[in-house]
Amino acid sequence: SWPAVAAEGWAEPVTLEKVPNLADIPQKLLIKDSAGNIINIPRTTASTFWLYRKDTTPFQISKVEDLLDPRLKGKICFPAPSLGSNLAMVMLALHKGGDERNLEPAWEFVKDLARTGNIGRVANSDQDITTSVSSGETSVANAAAFTAIDIARNFDLQYLNKMDKETGFRTFVYEEGWCVLRGGKTDAAFKFANFAIDPENNAEFNNISGAGVPANAKAKVSDKVKPFVFNNEEMDRYAYLPDWTYLSKQTDTWMKRWEQEILPLL
Repeated sequence: SWPAVAAEGWAEPVTLEKVPNLADIPQKLLIKDSAGNIINIPRTTASTFWLYRKDTTPFQISKVEDLLDPRLKGKICFPAPSLGSNLAMVMLALHKGGDERNLEPAWEFVKDLARTGNIGRVANSDQDITTSVSSGETSVANAAAFTAIDIARNFDLQYLNKMDKETGFRTFVYEEGWCVLRGGKTDAAFKFANFAIDPENNAEFNNISGAGVPANAKAKVSDKVKPFVFNNEEMDRYAYLPDWTYLSKQTDTWMKRWEQEILPLL
């Protein structure tokens, strides 16, 4: 939602004077309007990536092309375009020379993948992924970190979230937080936001909420989310931040194409 907030000018500009703890938030998480003003106050980072169950996957997956291996017959849980902003296909497009605005390479790859019979389940919700992988119906999936944590309570997982770009695997990182709308009690709102992203408070909030990683770099991170923490260097190396506004507008178009071109091959 941040790009829309910035474009419409709804947010009060955020400064270090108003929110001193913003100094400990990674710069890549800060969204700016056309005038260069920061408009968001991140509190949590989350991510989406590929993973697999070590006990039910017949070999160590190390590159995207491994998804086509016949040993994965029926073992892949692939998300429909309506789930997770179609990031699984955006990743494939990036690997094959495209991006979110050019998914043609991804469509071709997924057609090949569908023909192999390796897609054993099409997920329409996060619960579909949890159920399919946990039951053993499938063992390889593209999922959000909170889904990974849910499955990892009972199974040993391999996360493909910090893989070199040459492998084709990429992690999509996004953040949640606040903006302060223009008008009203903005001073009080900034005071609250600054309190909330204090290292100790930010850590406690994310620990209670579940699978989130504190946005404040100085906040203590719980053991369960440590695998999903990215420093600035790792963000550059492993992560991709797509145009979320563009993705949100393509869901219907991509779902229709999925139903026409991919489902018949499954």
